[in-house]
Amino acid sequence: MPKQVIKILSMVKERLSVLGKLDFIHSLYAATGMLVTAVILMLVVAASISNTGSKPSPEVSRQSLAISTVNTPEDPGELQPVKEDYVLPQPAPAAVIVEQSASQAVVENSAGEAVWPLQGQIKTDFGWQEYPLYGEWRFHAGVDIVGQEGVAGTVRSAFPGKVIDIYEDRHTGLTVSAAHGKDTVYYGSLAEVKVQKGELLTAGQVIGTAGTCPSEPFVHLHFAVKRGGNSVNPREFLK
Repeated sequence: MPKQVIKILSMVKERLSVLGKLDFIHSLYAATGMLVTAVILMLVVAASISNTGSKPSPEVSRQSLAISTVNTPEDPGELQPVKEDYVLPQPAPAAVIVEQSASQAVVENSAGEAVWPLQGQIKTDFGWQEYPLYGEWRFHAGVDIVGQEGVAGTVRSAFPGKVIDIYEDRHTGLTVSAAHGKDTVYYGSLAEVKVQKGELLTAGQVIGTAGTCPSEPFVHLHFAVKRGGNSVNPREFLK
């Protein structure tokens, strides 16, 4: 029996012994009040004991919580932060897309019928030619179109394409090379150049003006075409 109940019963017993010395009526009232009080106290004590036994101690609760936290597996449905490796690529700027499209068109389209790069007559044709200056026969890898100095000697792009390089050649002088589809076209013997390396070209665009070169000292345009590294007769395109 709990100590609190034993203590209450002892107190009631002592009170009853005292009441035995009083008259009957007073003793009855007093005894009834004490019994009611004792019952109430016993119920309160019993409820307190019941609640105390049902609640775990704070230490036990924290320990159980810690164990539960450690042993609980990660929720497979939990959203995880996106790693850098899986970040979606950003769309390219519009200007880059336009330039890529133009470059792709240059690569895919082979050179077709050309715009005449210079208004004039062909003086030196494609193939083996005799060079009086050197006193020997040499292979001429293009055609020489006679021109005039200045605006009258304007050289234009024969095809749409892209400028590959601008350089000084020991045979053809100042030369512009450009990619036109699968072909590489050379504009040599120029007096001046009006395009830049990497520039996209349209058919008929001004490239420069006709000039001279060491091996052929007359105003002209040396126009040559290569496909797969082999020289092709430009007359196939100049209709």
